[in-house]
Amino acid sequence: LIPHNVIVCAGSKSQVANLLLLVEKIPGKVYGKQLRVSGAFHSNHMSQASRDVKIALGRMSICMPTKQLVLSNVTGRPYRSSDEIQKLLIKQIVEPVQWHKMVEYLVHYENIRTFVECGSMSVLTKTLRSM
Repeated sequence: LIPHNVIVCAGSKSQVANLLLLVEKIPGKVYGKQLRVSGAFHSNHMSQASRDVKIALGRMSICMPTKQLVLSNVTGRPYRSSDEIQKLLIKQIVEPVQWHKMVEYLVHYENIRTFVECGSMSVLTKTLRSM
């Protein structure tokens, strides 16, 4: 398992249902839960959307943020250039979110100690508490 014992898998509804059945058979403190999401985001199931975003971003001028720290979902680190922003925005549609790496970066390198989760779910808050 990856750090903090969290794995997120993406697939069709039937694939996810089959995976959950397999997880139930694993002995020990392992469990599965289907997340309430509207798509298989951050997985290869989004490859067409990634191609579409690549085309759209190719028509835009992207500037490097100068007043705010902006982290990449792909690397968990701050963007280093506007070219990198464009490349990683395309990749983040089909790549896993490196959420733990982002939090660890903010805590260790930016000395951030307070996090606020917006929305009706508390998944990220619960995960933060377990870190």
